[in-house]
Amino acid sequence: MRRLCGVLAGVVLAAGSLVAVGVSSAGATSVSTEAEFHAAWIADSQIDLQGDITIVDCSLRYERTTKAPVVLDGHGHTITQTCPYRVLSLYPDNKSDVTLRQVTLTGGRETSGQDGGAIDMNRRFSDTSGGTLVVEDSTLTNNCARDVVGKPTSADAGAIENEDGDTTIIRSTISGNHADKTVGAVRSKAGHLTIVNSTITGNSAPLIGGIESGGRNNEIFAPSISIAYSTITQNAIDSTPCSAPLNPFPCGTTVGIDCTSAPDASAAADPDDDVIAQGGPAVANLVVARFATSSVFGSVIAQPVGPSGVFNCGIDGLSPPPSAGYNFSDDASCGFTDGTDKQSGGDPGLGALASNGGPTQTRLPQSGSPLIDAILNAACQTPPLATGITTDQRGLARPEQSGGKCDIGAVEVQVVPIVVAIRFTG
Repeated sequence: MRRLCGVLAGVVLAAGSLVAVGVSSAGATSVSTEAEFHAAWIADSQIDLQGDITIVDCSLRYERTTKAPVVLDGHGHTITQTCPYRVLSLYPDNKSDVTLRQVTLTGGRETSGQDGGAIDMNRRFSDTSGGTLVVEDSTLTNNCARDVVGKPTSADAGAIENEDGDTTIIRSTISGNHADKTVGAVRSKAGHLTIVNSTITGNSAPLIGGIESGGRNNEIFAPSISIAYSTITQNAIDSTPCSAPLNPFPCGTTVGIDCTSAPDASAAADPDDDVIAQGGPAVANLVVARFATSSVFGSVIAQPVGPSGVFNCGIDGLSPPPSAGYNFSDDASCGFTDGTDKQSGGDPGLGALASNGGPTQTRLPQSGSPLIDAILNAACQTPPLATGITTDQRGLARPEQSGGKCDIGAVEVQVVPIVVAIRFTG
């Protein structure tokens, strides 16, 4: 059994990350104030943060109006929303592609009864595809999609909502987000959702605490989800309303909301939408909706939080079994039936979410965890999901020793270097 190393890795990676802070890419728009960031988000293609940004001007909405792709490189900085809106938006129907890199989005409070507490990709009205979202080495935490008075149970996706485009989450942590209706963390309705080397934990909603794939005319759009080397744990079924102020602007104003209209009738009529809400079981961590396809490798989905009988996963009966091998769960709801899986495996032995090295917080397997050395070396890069993966969420080697076994989940436990002191006598 390997001895655990968290602090040493943290020192090495933290020092490395300091080099990148404040270094702008060629041709990028560098911003350090709220006004500069608002102007850049509307139309620029490369935005580099030179410091933390706190959004306090509630007369402005951060809705991107151009269809041009944008890369937002935070260089380790944080964007904090203090107004009753989500942090970032795309203007409806613009299909812009977005990359978030080394940035923390927090404080988003979408209080208009709409979706996506941190970021909402565009909703398609006339096109058959939406913008892609890539989240790299980033953190989305403490964001919320809140219901409004007169429009109850209308707010979904506490962190990310992507209606029609593909979403990729790499080496990132999504934690502590909440939605007042469904899906506490990430909802991908019609596109492909990819999650690699990432931690999704501690999110909550009354229905589906963590992730949902599918739910929008699935027979037509064929939504899918792929998960590799990720930790999806302790997401919760929780009906406690989002803690957020009401929208301060009058109904019907430019920055206000329509307080009287009913929830989206087309969504309510879609038989694929929110299948768990239609009488299915309480699911805390992952839902794969009707006709959606899923594939999971080397990941832990465990520790669902909620009422008695809450499950980790809700895999629709019309969807194929998801396991691509070497997964761990503490119940039998995820379809982890491959011979290499550990289903109903008990306590995964994870530490609390903490700074264990790298740019994002992670949950480190503790000594004796069944996740450690659970994947044979020959299977560490099992295609197609694990092909080319040679590091963990923190950027440390996977496997941690050449020829060694790999760990299940987002973190690869490292060996503690042993220092031998030689003393000559005589």
